[in-house]
Amino acid sequence: MSGFNDFRDLIEGERLRALAVVAPERLEGVDVPTAAELGYPSVNLVNWRGVVAAPGISEEERSELLEITEEMYQAPSWQEAIDRNRWDPSWAGPEEFGGFISEEETRIRALMIDLGLIDEA
Repeated sequence: MSGFNDFRDLIEGERLRALAVVAPERLEGVDVPTAAELGYPSVNLVNWRGVVAAPGISEEERSELLEITEEMYQAPSWQEAIDRNRWDPSWAGPEEFGGFISEEETRIRALMIDLGLIDEA
């Protein structure tokens, strides 16, 4: 299991067959069903990217990191990467992203338990 782009060449070269897309919607131009279409509506494991820092950084360091990240997000090369990799662009500031990570951890853990991949303990 991985992102489509990690195996794009193998799939398009017909050396690997994709069984399902674990995103809410099909990938444009890719004839592979979603997990929901196959009867697993709760399976939603889209990849996301984020920038995190070690605990204890100063407010000045945090502000500088945020500024650099915002600048990178606006760069034409980032937009090219978004287009090339078929990513859905989104932006979350530090507090919103922290909340997202917490929610994802809870959601993914529950999904893994439901699928029998990990124990509840």
